[in-house]
Amino acid sequence: MSRAKTHSLAPKDDKAVRKKPSPALARFRTGMTVALGVGIPLLSLALSKIGGTLALEGQPLLSAFAALLMLSVLTVSLSHLAWAIGNITGADKRASWALAVSLDLTLVLCELVRVFAPLDLGWVCLLLMASVAGFSMSLNVYAFLHHKR
Repeated sequence: MSRAKTHSLAPKDDKAVRKKPSPALARFRTGMTVALGVGIPLLSLALSKIGGTLALEGQPLLSAFAALLMLSVLTVSLSHLAWAIGNITGADKRASWALAVSLDLTLVLCELVRVFAPLDLGWVCLLLMASVAGFSMSLNVYAFLHHKR
């Protein structure tokens, strides 16, 4: 028996149709993955700096907008950090999320301290921001590279 071909607008099963990407496309995807993983913590740092500086300059609406953008970036970052922490350490979901929140909010706290309270904590905040940003970047890249399509 011959089956008639049906032409449908519905997408075909992705796994059945997907071919192995070309080496150039695979390198591009990997490069973009690494760039996103590194860029997200830097973007949250920049947005917290912009928001704090705008608040100091008497621009509460722009400052709030920068804070909203930063929270949006952190929301994306947190799930990836939590997944990576749990996957690497075997920690349960609650502990992974607690550490992910702590990492991201440490970056924000240190930048806000540098903007609003330039006390004798400058070197501590810089050291903490560099190490936490490095961990955050690494965990983001790890999570992105292990993401199943």
